[in-house]
Amino acid sequence: MKNYFLISFCLCLISIGCGNKNKETIPADVLPPKKMVSVLVKINLLEASINLNASHDGKTSADSHFFNPLKEEKVTTEQYNKSFDFYSHHPVIMDSIYADVLNELSKEKAEELKR
Repeated sequence: MKNYFLISFCLCLISIGCGNKNKETIPADVLPPKKMVSVLVKINLLEASINLNASHDGKTSADSHFFNPLKEEKVTTEQYNKSFDFYSHHPVIMDSIYADVLNELSKEKAEELKR
């Protein structure tokens, strides 16, 4: 009976500890996760496009194109950098963001294959 209470107590502590980590407060000057997903999807699509074009003609122009997804999303470079830095220091949230990015890219690929 003692072991049952000890195990139950430990499980409660673990679940409380894990629950607090996932409810991280995101500062007001950091892009919300959904907006960050949208920006990262567009950046990944642009990088893929640049890489495809570079493999065909041997030239890349990533520097001149990189800021277009940010402008399209009405995000400044500073906002993006600050947000990326924040999420990089909060891996649980970043993992969730990248899972959503992969889902969005998969949806776009499936739509493209239908055409």
